[in-house]
Amino acid sequence: MTLTQTTARRFVLGRQGLWPGRRHVGLVGVAEAIRAGEAVQLDPLQVVARSHDITLQSRVRDYRPELLHHAAYRDRGFFDYGDCLYLYPMTELPCWRLPMRRRAQTPRWSSFAAAHPGLLDEVRAHIRDRGPTANRYFTDRKRVDSYRGRKDTALALCYLWLTGELMIHHRERFERVYDLRERVAPQEYDYVAAEETAEAFFARKIVAFRGLLTETEWKTGFADYIGRRVQGEEASRYLTRLTDEGVIARVSIEGSKKNPVCAFLRPADTGDA
Repeated sequence: MTLTQTTARRFVLGRQGLWPGRRHVGLVGVAEAIRAGEAVQLDPLQVVARSHDITLQSRVRDYRPELLHHAAYRDRGFFDYGDCLYLYPMTELPCWRLPMRRRAQTPRWSSFAAAHPGLLDEVRAHIRDRGPTANRYFTDRKRVDSYRGRKDTALALCYLWLTGELMIHHRERFERVYDLRERVAPQEYDYVAAEETAEAFFARKIVAFRGLLTETEWKTGFADYIGRRVQGEEASRYLTRLTDEGVIARVSIEGSKKNPVCAFLRPADTGDA
């Protein structure tokens, strides 16, 4: 299948809800727009407006920032996660528990946990006993030099969040307020998907998120999602399977040297554990 450059642009813009125009409205539209785009990146910086609000304003008629807060933290339709801080559909949480678990096994965070068991237990106990907690609630703490925070509790909260023990309960002026995962996630999504199910989900999600991408870009994105290395042979097997199943198509774009390219054809789903 060969696409003209115009068709390729419209395909990607259409998947992201930007072409032919805004087709979502209000609170329901916010949820629809995020699911259609697979995620929305959150940004604490505000010049004219925060980038996630600009993103949704361009896709949702009658958008207001409080609608996103409602959809994510009142309706519990979405959760925020990751170093790049994206908001994902809550239905995906069981599959995200795999990269969360693997995050705990990385040298950086496993070393942190081994060096600070008492700190982690203290933070766990505080949240378990006192409920939703922001880092500013901890006073007279050991100072640390980290872009993640200036107190030891900031690193502990980050570790427990990245590894799936904590989730963002809500935000106060964009500051994270944490709580135990089991008190945030709806019960029907508070489980761990089977490894095979989770990896198969992310194999589809990276194409769904990007719309069009090269095989090399797919391999890199897939490995980043699942938190492990992916060899070329394994990547080829996955892409062949997805093509045979009709989930993706291999296409070329007129005038482009980036061939073959994978195009997403139908929605991702989490499947069952």
